[in-house]
Amino acid sequence: MIKSASKKTLKKALVSSLLAHSDKIAMRHGANAITYRQLWDRAEALRQSIEVRCDGHDHLIAICCASPVQHTIAMIAVILEEQVYLPIDVSVGEQRKQAILKHSGARMMITDEQSFVELNEAPCGQQLEEVLNVIFTSGSTGQPKGVKVGAGPSHHMYNWYSNKLDLSHRDRAFICSSFSFDLTQKNLIAPLLCGASLVFPAQKRFDPESWARDIISSQATVINGAPSALFPILRELTLSDTELRHLVFAGEPLDKEKVQALVGHDPTVQVHNYYGPTECTDLVTWQTIDCASEDPIAIGRPIEGTHIYVLHQGNETRQGEIGEICVSGFALAYGYLNDAEQDAEKFVNFNGQIVYRTGDLGYLDATGTLYYKGRIDDEYKIAGVRVHRMEIESACKQCFATDNLALVKCDDRLVLFYLDTDATAFKDASLKSAKASFVEHLPLSMFPKRTMALRTFPLNPNGKLDYKALKSLANEQRESRSGDNVAPASNAMSSVVAACHTLEITMTEDWLDLPLVGGLLDSLLVVEFIYLLRQSYPCVSYDYIYAHNSVSALSVALTECQDSVSDEPQGGAEFNDTSLLPVSLRQQDAIKFTLESNNSFPWIVTSAIQFDTSVSTQAIAAAQAAFVQRHRVLNGRFSLSLGRIVYDVDSARHPLPLTFTATDSEQGLNQMIAQMQTENFNRFTGPLYRHSLIETPQGRVLVFVVDHIIFDGESQERWFKELAELDDGSVDETEHDFFDFIKWQNERLLDMGEYAQIREFWQMYLAKPYIANSELAGVSDLRSHQPGVLEQTLTETLIASVDAYARHENVDRFTVLFYCFALVLKANTALREHIDIETLIHGRTKPSCARAIGLFANVLTFRYTPELSLNDFHRDLNNLYVHQEIPKFELDKIISPDKPLNGEFMFSYQKYNTSADQALHAINARRMVDEPPVARHKLNVLLRDRGESCVCAEWIWHLGAAKTPVISRLSEAFEQTIINLVGE
Repeated sequence: MIKSASKKTLKKALVSSLLAHSDKIAMRHGANAITYRQLWDRAEALRQSIEVRCDGHDHLIAICCASPVQHTIAMIAVILEEQVYLPIDVSVGEQRKQAILKHSGARMMITDEQSFVELNEAPCGQQLEEVLNVIFTSGSTGQPKGVKVGAGPSHHMYNWYSNKLDLSHRDRAFICSSFSFDLTQKNLIAPLLCGASLVFPAQKRFDPESWARDIISSQATVINGAPSALFPILRELTLSDTELRHLVFAGEPLDKEKVQALVGHDPTVQVHNYYGPTECTDLVTWQTIDCASEDPIAIGRPIEGTHIYVLHQGNETRQGEIGEICVSGFALAYGYLNDAEQDAEKFVNFNGQIVYRTGDLGYLDATGTLYYKGRIDDEYKIAGVRVHRMEIESACKQCFATDNLALVKCDDRLVLFYLDTDATAFKDASLKSAKASFVEHLPLSMFPKRTMALRTFPLNPNGKLDYKALKSLANEQRESRSGDNVAPASNAMSSVVAACHTLEITMTEDWLDLPLVGGLLDSLLVVEFIYLLRQSYPCVSYDYIYAHNSVSALSVALTECQDSVSDEPQGGAEFNDTSLLPVSLRQQDAIKFTLESNNSFPWIVTSAIQFDTSVSTQAIAAAQAAFVQRHRVLNGRFSLSLGRIVYDVDSARHPLPLTFTATDSEQGLNQMIAQMQTENFNRFTGPLYRHSLIETPQGRVLVFVVDHIIFDGESQERWFKELAELDDGSVDETEHDFFDFIKWQNERLLDMGEYAQIREFWQMYLAKPYIANSELAGVSDLRSHQPGVLEQTLTETLIASVDAYARHENVDRFTVLFYCFALVLKANTALREHIDIETLIHGRTKPSCARAIGLFANVLTFRYTPELSLNDFHRDLNNLYVHQEIPKFELDKIISPDKPLNGEFMFSYQKYNTSADQALHAINARRMVDEPPVARHKLNVLLRDRGESCVCAEWIWHLGAAKTPVISRLSEAFEQTIINLVGE
């Protein structure tokens, strides 16, 4: 075997990264993680096994692993052995896989657990010295063709891509594409060369909700994929909730309106679009998109070492003229595997150099930027994957056992024409059988969405099949499918039928033709179907469709789901566009969160009862998540969790005024559910909406949802009173009962190390009752309710919690959120002597954060008053700079001792502590109190899109809008400060 210099260079770079980042996480798959050291050890062990089997020859080694971790290990092992790998996705049908293996002449195939399937003992007979991998695409003969991608061009492209995105060991790349896709090779190898982590979705089946949660929980920073796959995921995401830095589209034309709608103008996320056929190592042009621009989206300018030509009849076109896109330069592949005819047709000479004819149409503008305008031949793009018409036709001919077929693509839908003499093969039962056979050849996503019968096929003047005429027929006429004869018997069935018609899904009352089994591409149709149904039925999920895979069954299930929700909100306020405000912003006798039947109002209450205190918070959270996923009772983007209800059978200690007599038995459970449906329960929550008993490894958890919850002064008094009447002796029947419980619960959470739950605990059990109570009673001094107890409890709980938070790796982020409430309480003059914020935070968090919070606290406590000189303020800013906790400010642009602050509170900085930034914004807001107050609705619109983290902002708003002296009116700058605080 002749050793390739380019393979050696790539191997050296990869080994260097594996060893340099040995203790860092290389891959995450669900709850499992593997370090770079582990990756090196396992890949090297596998490499040695490959070396023995290769006998010093160049070989092509197929990889077909269900586990993404195993697949990546195998890929690295082949690269380390300087052999050539052939990725095959496990979802590929068996016949197609065998066709690929036969055509490739692969020596062996690596499967899960690193086992080998021996295929051919002799070398494949190809020149593979410079080849890194072989990627199979669709062929015009109806058979797949293999592209020989070079190691040198690939390494060059990996480095260019990494530099462009500034990838480093701090990044996490989310992998959302098939392992046999050309762009996936870059997404696997480029991050590993930089020490970054690969993140694989925990759910292999394409589930946008689940994958969106993975992106958030893994703190992924980079994602690259086809728009067909990325758009459904983006629909489930709020980008501000993620750590994404780069969103990279490729493989399909990009819809500008969808990008603007789903991505918006978030300055923290850069959006890119690139173009590159497999024959050109995946990436040849690049464009960073300005989402605010109205210009059409380009596919970009050539990357380094690549040149683009737009040719027509062998000549370059003029600016703006459409022609065939041709590529030359370092990026070109080494041709096709065992296909000299295709090499001669596609890799041609132009002006003394080899260019690849892409078959894509496009044009260049005056700046040399390339725009895509479609295809010149019979190749289609299905969800970003290139497939030739002939290959789909060939598979359909085998499945339907007839040669009288013709395929066209119309409005992104594949339409299959057949002769009416073969109509029997296209009846529903036969269609099911044909689909089952089709997946052995191609992904189910490539099965035609419509079929149309003709007496004869149209012919052109040359006597050949006229595909243009067929396309016109497809545009003019929609096939009369059996599903059109389904008579909707209910509103739910009408919605199902309408969704099927929109997506051209074949159906009968007993059959819903959805690809519920298959790979990523096969799931896209299901995702769109679910999305359409959720407009009226939010309970629909992927599992829901699995369980009700017929029009009639699904319609009945949807009707039952709808019937369980009251058509009209029961009592309380009537919500409209101008009054959709969180609870602490409503000043009424009864404040309600209401779940409307159309799910347009975002707040939904969800809680859980645990039967045994040994069940951890994580288990309860998992049970709640399972319940939400099962019933689709709320959209994760808009949710307000009121915390959990701790139900201890032994001590009967719980925060809600309910005296359940249930035990951990079926009878006891039924008694509990019955009591939850009584007037005693409804005084606080309204009717029970849905409930489920979730089994966890530690015990059973009852999860329930109600359609609203009431907070008013009278209810709060009953709450406290009934809490004091618990007969277990664990809480004294005194006015201090509620605060004893606060301290007990806070200590319990700290002992369990569940720091993330402390914030939720404070929101539910401390802040909200008092905010609502004082708001409704018009009380400005919170001490009047229980003098002295609140201050003492706050101080003790804060000190214990802050000590715990100081041990948390995200201390700065959590600290700012955690202190919002405490700082505003500090602003109340009646509480100043009891809570010393500066002393509280000293030594318990990073110095920069401590000083910033202290500065914020000083402003809220009126240290900087209009009557005082601003020299104190100027001095403190200088002190921050002197201590080098934040970079130097351009003080002349901020303030001078003789000039008050105004709306142009500007400063320039580089990267520094975020909390300092927030503190300075807050200072500016405090100095603008003379400006008109902001509209509450405007603030709410911003808060509503932020989800449950906005509770801190609600506290600030309420305590400022109540009769506290410090922030009686809020400026627009303070509004932005709130958003900054909760957005962190």
